[in-house]
Amino acid sequence: MVRELERRCQGLPYSRVQGWVNNIHEWMAAADLLLSKPGASTVNEAINAGLPLVALDPLPGNERRLCDCIEKWQVGCWARKTEDISAILNRLLSSPEDCRRLRQNAQAMARPRAAHHAAEAILDDLCLTRGRQI
Repeated sequence: MVRELERRCQGLPYSRVQGWVNNIHEWMAAADLLLSKPGASTVNEAINAGLPLVALDPLPGNERRLCDCIEKWQVGCWARKTEDISAILNRLLSSPEDCRRLRQNAQAMARPRAAHHAAEAILDDLCLTRGRQI
């Protein structure tokens, strides 16, 4: 799929096709919109970055359910068919208000420090438990 997207985006000045990257958080911080498969980590990263997401080609099961959630939560769109991608991208990129609304919805759901808060809660619980045992 990367090769096909590269071919189709060749010569488009504001498009960049990437395969796997190790600095996805930096790409998301710089992006206006994310077009991606809806893996759980990708969806979480996009929401925490306040990045509107256009999901495509979900696997059956969890990814398919995430597509429903993306639309229910109004943090992005699901391109159900490959032919839908262009129209969705054009609509979103030509409508700053739609993108702003999706971004605001994502930011309202974002929990970028969730792992930190969970670790603190676990450590607090461990300290309390140990304190009772002494």
